[in-house]
Amino acid sequence: MKENLISIIMNCYNGEKYLKESLNSIISQTYQNWELIFWDNKSTDQSKNIFLNYKDIRFKYFYSEINTGLGEARLNAYKKTNGQYIAFLDCDDLWNKNKLEKQILKFKDEKVGIVITDTIFFKEKGNSRQLYKNKTPPTGFIIDKLLENYFISLETVLLKKSYIEKLDHSFDPQFNHLSDYDLIIRLSLICKLAYCPEVLAKWRIHDSNESVLKPNLFNIEKKYFVSKIKSKFPEIINNNLNSWEKLKIKIIVNDLIYFILTKKNKDPRKVIKKYIFKDYKISILLLLSYIPLSKYVLRLIKKIANL
Repeated sequence: MKENLISIIMNCYNGEKYLKESLNSIISQTYQNWELIFWDNKSTDQSKNIFLNYKDIRFKYFYSEINTGLGEARLNAYKKTNGQYIAFLDCDDLWNKNKLEKQILKFKDEKVGIVITDTIFFKEKGNSRQLYKNKTPPTGFIIDKLLENYFISLETVLLKKSYIEKLDHSFDPQFNHLSDYDLIIRLSLICKLAYCPEVLAKWRIHDSNESVLKPNLFNIEKKYFVSKIKSKFPEIINNNLNSWEKLKIKIIVNDLIYFILTKKNKDPRKVIKKYIFKDYKISILLLLSYIPLSKYVLRLIKKIANL
């Protein structure tokens, strides 16, 4: 029986530094029936030349005439896919050689539409962290768990395309950083999530990661996500009220952390009053907002942010 085709989406903007490593980790896959959709988001470095130097017919190059946000770039790349399954690898991340082979087996359960694995967050020099060390993420129909604490790293994800096609849209171009977050939460309404309990991927931490450079952009997009769900998918809220409230509180907590770290003195103190008794982290952060920043205060803030 012929193996199912997996479409791998790689979005690239000036990714020359680590691109060869990422491409080689795809080529080395033990599961060989894949295509690579390489979406060049108008790079100005050597990314194109590096990619085209590979002569594998499964490598498919697409060039964007304009540089777009990542959500729109992912959407454009997705439109070029031909596979029954969709995987993602950014041009600075890595896969273990048997990642796809092990994940594809999880789709024997026809209700499974999302499969994830464990992963390592690593730096070139310095400490690394295993995402699910000493814990197992929830599986099954888990939209409530994802709203409450989104725990998925995109380089680990494999999606069943037939479930994506049941949604009214795939990637939302209005998102830059959270297009995958939005897609996977909506997918979790209609399919199960399965987990491969092995480290099968690596996510590279470096100074040009958007999450390092502009952490509050993620929170801004979560606010857009909240407004989108309110207007278009109220059933998500109605069926998951407790988790929805926790998501909103987490957004407020992150706003307050940003406020403390940047020393801005407007919001969210005005907003915080109606939530002050709903979560202990909010009360602690509100107190910390009146204390001069120090190493001790920063350590406390970091702990609260990770709770």
